[in-house]
Order: sequence, then C-alpha cells, then structure tokens
Amino acid sequence: YVGTGATKTQKTLKDFYKYDATKDTWEVVNTPFQNKRVNAFAFVIGNKAYVGGGFDNNQYPEDFYSFDGTQWSEETPLKDATSTYDLTRQAASTFVIGNYGYVVGGKKSTVLNTTWKYDPATKEWINKHQALPQNAREGAVSFSIESKGYLTTGANGSFKFDDTWVFTQVR
Repeated sequence: YVGTGATKTQKTLKDFYKYDATKDTWEVVNTPFQNKRVNAFAFVIGNKAYVGGGFDNNQYPEDFYSFDGTQWSEETPLKDATSTYDLTRQAASTFVIGNYGYVVGGKKSTVLNTTWKYDPATKEWINKHQALPQNAREGAVSFSIESKGYLTTGANGSFKFDDTWVFTQVR
C-alpha cells in the first residue's frame, strides 16, 4: 500500500493504492480521509495499518484512521477539543512495540522531541513516556526489534543527525 504525499509542484494528495504483485498492477483504494496530507505517519499493529498526521495548506490534519486491508475506521483524533493533547505534526517517526504504536518527534512550528503511545484496545493516546532526551528531530528513520524502538538520523533545521537512540518501554 502507498498513499498521500505531494506532487512535484507540492499539490498535496489523499490518494491511496494497493499493489497486486501477481498482476503487476496498482489498484485504487478508496479512503475516508477528511484531508489531503504530505509527510503523514503510519504504523502497523497486527493486521491493521494506522495512518495520520501530515501537513496540508498550512494546516495539520487531526483525523486518524486504521485500515484492515478491506475497511477503513476512524480512530481517536490526533487532537482533542479541550486541548488536553495534540499530536498533530508532520514528518514524525513511528515504531511498534507489542500492541502499541509510538509516534516520536516530527514538526509543528518547531521540531518536536515528544513520544506518544497509541493503544488500539482503548483507543487512547498516552504521553507518559520519556521524550527524546536531546536532539529533537523530524524525518528520522525508525523501526523496532523485539521490545525496543530505534530512532536514527533525521534533521533539525539545517543540522543532520547521524546518531541512534533506543527506546525501551517502561510503562
């Protein structure tokens, strides 16, 4: 699957496609996305992909979705009405540990260092995790191995990082 993004002229998109390797063809996947977006984030837990974040027309979309390969479902938004939490951002990194998705860093006005956990069982965003101790960044590469998340490279303004951080879930 591939989707969202922008054209060479920076026109943002909300298109989504599925590649069929047997037929060597791409099929359109209809989405319920409320907004187009570039620099969105995604992670996969079990048999569901989760998609959110990004940037479009000077706005940070608040909608967040899961997709099981057949049906899209709207999940808990990235920002609540009472401003208790706000995960709207672009160019964030993600990884999965167990049954939780993690969103780290990204950019919204400034480059961020926060770490958020999504619990699909309770549909809650939780921020009771250590933020990246230093070097807030956007556009980093991230992945997980067993019970640890890894974050490497990325940038903050014109500074490009070449370090790697390990995240171990403690809560």
